[in-house]
Amino acid sequence: MPRTERHTQGTPIRSGLAAREAASEKSSPEAEAVSVTWADASHRLVAVGLRPTRQRVALLRLLLRDGDRHVTPDDLWTEMKASGLRFAKATAYNTLHAFTNAGLLKSIVVGPSQVFFDTDTKHHHHIYYEESGELLSVPARQDGLVDLPENLVEIGPKRLDIVVRVRR
Repeated sequence: MPRTERHTQGTPIRSGLAAREAASEKSSPEAEAVSVTWADASHRLVAVGLRPTRQRVALLRLLLRDGDRHVTPDDLWTEMKASGLRFAKATAYNTLHAFTNAGLLKSIVVGPSQVFFDTDTKHHHHIYYEESGELLSVPARQDGLVDLPENLVEIGPKRLDIVVRVRR
């Protein structure tokens, strides 16, 4: 019998692997490290208009388990394998883009073929260190602009990209 999800009044009814994972959350020693339950992730997906498939729920939980962070698709793929999730790589990429389009993630493009996905969707800025490949969040001031961190002033930015998004 294939693993499917049925929905009743917006609430998923889990069967198969999803039900076993949900049941094991309570007894797993790793459960304390997971900040988003299966039900919480399902509700978040439904709230933004996405169907809470097994893959989407599992990936959202994986993305959010350590709080706000930046992740590349390759990082996520590595984490998926380490966590025992066996989805096609294309599923991971497509899910990241679906989450971004739904407002669950922000995509930060730092190069022609390099993108980070940010779990913090609140207004803030980023600094990208090209040598190390590290992306850091910088809080926005109340006026929406940014104060550069002290160490960045000493380094001297190579380039500053600013994109201002407005609605008419």
